[in-house]
Amino acid sequence: MKETVLTRRYAGALFDFAREQDLLEPVRDDMDTIIKVCEANKDFLLLLRSPVIKSDRKIGIIQKVFGTVLREVTLSYLRIITRKHREAYIAGIARQYIGLYNEYKGVKVAHLISAAKVDNELRNKILSYLRKQTNAKIELVEEVDEKLIGGFILRFDGKQYDASIAKKILELRKDFEKNVYIRGF
Repeated sequence: MKETVLTRRYAGALFDFAREQDLLEPVRDDMDTIIKVCEANKDFLLLLRSPVIKSDRKIGIIQKVFGTVLREVTLSYLRIITRKHREAYIAGIARQYIGLYNEYKGVKVAHLISAAKVDNELRNKILSYLRKQTNAKIELVEEVDEKLIGGFILRFDGKQYDASIAKKILELRKDFEKNVYIRGF
């Protein structure tokens, strides 16, 4: 709970500043970059969370990692966060910023997890269905998970539609465990 409140507060401050400076989109791109780096490199996250490494050293590392990729506004913000000893929350702040940005722009995010890469026809059907249901812009985040065997899982607006083969197999397994066959003849 504390992390969510903290990350939302810091993301809100950055969002307000970016809106005032007319930098919403560039800062959003920077937040995407930060999230990708944090997800791809767990050692970087461990470094940020380490109480042993001094803030000045962390600022130097952040500068080397993001110096050529991020805008100066975002780098300055990261330096401030690090000086305030909140660097462990950088990925959470970036996610919260993107959430605030999407909310501000009226964009809803849908997550599509499929067993194989989805073709354009299915993607367009899903997008048009969601747009028709919500009258909002939809951003579709796609992920491939071979454990599903086939089909897909769609997560949107706090709901989940599971049309995967793995779920069907699980349901069949549960049905067989019930042993609906009764001997009596």
